[in-house]
Amino acid sequence: EILGIFVVLLIAVVLIAACTQEQEPSMDNIVIKYKFYGGFVAPAYAAQELVVTKDNATFTVMAADGNITERFEKNLTREQYDSIVKVFSDNNFTSYGDRYDEGQNHVTDVGFTDITFAANGKTKTVTAYNYDQYLPAGLVKIREKLQETVEFTERLTRAR
Repeated sequence: EILGIFVVLLIAVVLIAACTQEQEPSMDNIVIKYKFYGGFVAPAYAAQELVVTKDNATFTVMAADGNITERFEKNLTREQYDSIVKVFSDNNFTSYGDRYDEGQNHVTDVGFTDITFAANGKTKTVTAYNYDQYLPAGLVKIREKLQETVEFTERLTRAR
């Protein structure tokens, strides 16, 4: 009888420990978006957006009327995906403000960028001028990595 009570208590402790243990966030469900718009651009290129998931990068160009002008898609290796995600954590993306429009008296109409990082039900978006001079250094590094990914996606898709 005491052995039965001990087994029940042991099972209860194991179940409680399993329920209270924090789950590590999965890197596989992260979605990153990098959208740039506005500024002096032709109407056919009014908005451009890169979307990165664990498997691929998709770069879409949209006209002012919302129609898709061009779309490029490229598979990503695990190493490429991890390096894109790593630049966000290395530069503490979640610590940045929601908007950076400093220098508006000095910057010609270069348009804006929205950088969005979504993981595990949480989303953070930072909006900034499409101009690096007035941005924190870490945010510049993130933008550089995203721009490199845009160029990779476009270049290799067009080479087909």
